Formats: sequence, structure tokens, C-alpha cells
Amino acid sequence: MTTTRPPRSVARNIVIGVGASTASDHVLRRAMAEGASTHRAVRAIHTWSTPAWGAGPSADGWTRMPSAQEQDRWAKDVADQALAQGRRAHAGAGKVTATAEGSEGFAGDVLVRAAAESGLLVVGGRSHGGLGSALLGSSTGYALHHAGCPVMVVPTTADDGPFRRVVVGFDDSPCSRSALRWALDAARRHHCPLVVVHALRLTRLAGQMPAADLYPAYAEELRVWLDGEVTKIRTSSDDVAVSTQVRDGSAAEVLLAEAGTDDLLVLGSRGRGGFRTLLLGSVATQCAQHSRGALVVVRAGTERLDDQQLTAATTA
Repeated sequence: MTTTRPPRSVARNIVIGVGASTASDHVLRRAMAEGASTHRAVRAIHTWSTPAWGAGPSADGWTRMPSAQEQDRWAKDVADQALAQGRRAHAGAGKVTATAEGSEGFAGDVLVRAAAESGLLVVGGRSHGGLGSALLGSSTGYALHHAGCPVMVVPTTADDGPFRRVVVGFDDSPCSRSALRWALDAARRHHCPLVVVHALRLTRLAGQMPAADLYPAYAEELRVWLDGEVTKIRTSSDDVAVSTQVRDGSAAEVLLAEAGTDDLLVLGSRGRGGFRTLLLGSVATQCAQHSRGALVVVRAGTERLDDQQLTAATTA
């Protein structure tokens, strides 16, 4: 399959994989909302693969296998129909420039290639998590581990309405700083508050004070530190309501407990791709598998909107 580098005029758009399903409609509505809030075009792609059997049965016997051009046209029709449904379902979609196309290949690889210069890749998520979804190598898992732009996962349990809050995990790593910048932009665009969460787990060590005695003072020190880190990243023109929280527990369990079906959860990714990350069970992977609401995974350095688009989105 030949990959074409997108022209500069369509770079930084929003790429979404679509299909003929209710779950796909659910994802597309969220992509349309992001397109409206960022003034970016939406590029909807439906993928197809050549059947292994080569031909199919019909009333008149065995028919020929459709050509690649016919398959592409059929896939584009599916994407067109999904776009039409998405426009009807989202009030602001009329302002969004959207295109539909069909493409041959594994969905994860096609979408990652298409999103090489995009601002966001939007994919669907399962309504249930578990180790199985990580090991099966779904297109969503592939996108999370290989895409070079932020990836939004929209599970079927996520609400379709406006976000109530943006929740972001922060641990002072470069990737969490990128996630915080992206989350600030998202909260500003969606006119909702931002909650910055830092997770810690204190354990009882031999010969030392119990964690219960250490926690309040240490947590307060961390909260003051967290407030300072947020202040460093915020700009003087920010009007986003920001709160900080320090919670006891592992990062994944704290973030999943905090973010509901009507929140947007934002996480940083250190960018280690491949099967090894899946087996190790990174925080981003665990949250993507189990999050009840929409989630965005941001790799370090990929968080910035184009200056012109950011100005347009925040002043509209």
C-alpha cells in the first residue's frame, strides 16, 4: 500500500476511523465536537481488507471478487454515510469541514499513517477492559502505541454531551507536562474546569512512622508543589478554573476513579511502542482499557495546537 504525505493545507486535521455501526456514530460525534472547538477539518476513513477466499457465492453461482477501486468506492460510501449521521447528531458540525475516504489495509496502520501530521486521531474503545483487549492487538491499541499525535479513545460508555470537566494526570515527567498543556487547551476550548491529579502511594516501612501519620503533611507539600507546577505552565491570559488534587493510590486507579463518563481524561505517554509496553501495563494502557469516558493520550512534544488555530479556537 502506498502512503501519501498529506499536503500542508490539510495537515493538523482530525483523523477518525469510521464504520457502519452505532459505536462508530458515537465516536464520530465526539470527533465533530473536537473539529468545531479547534476549527480543524475532520478526515473520516473506512478501511477494508481483501477477502482471503477471493470470490463469494451468489444466486447465480460464484461471483468475481470486487476490484480495489470498487472496494474503495464502497468504503468511501460507508464513510460518507457516517459523516452525514455525525452532522445530523452534532449541532456544531455544520461549521466543520469534513471529508470521507476508503482505504485498504489494517485499520490501525492506515489510521496511524493518515494521522502522521494530524492534530488528533480519534478511535473507538471497548465498553469493557481487561487483558484480552491488550493482547488481541486491536486497531485502537495499535494507534495508542504507534501514533505520533495525540489519540482520543471514545468508549461506548462515554457521554455524548459537553464535557463536565477535563481531568489530567501529572507526575512531573516531560510527557505529563505535554498532557497538562493539552488539557489546558481542551478545558479552555470546551469552557469547563480542569482538575490536575497527582497520585502517590505511601507504604509502611520497617522502623518508620505508619503511612497514615505521614500522609497528610506529605500530601499538603505535594499539593503546594503541584499548584506551582501548574502556574508555570499556565499563561497570563488563561481563564480556566483549575483545581489540584493529591490522592493516595496507584496512578491508574486514582485517575479512573476520578474521571466519570462525562469527563475527558488526559494522560501523557512516554512513547515506548510495541508489545513490551502492553505486557508491562502502562498507566495509559490501563486507563484506555477501563476508562468510562473519553480519554486522550498525549506523547511528549505533540500537544501544541497550531498558533493560528489556537487563536481562532479560543477567541471564537
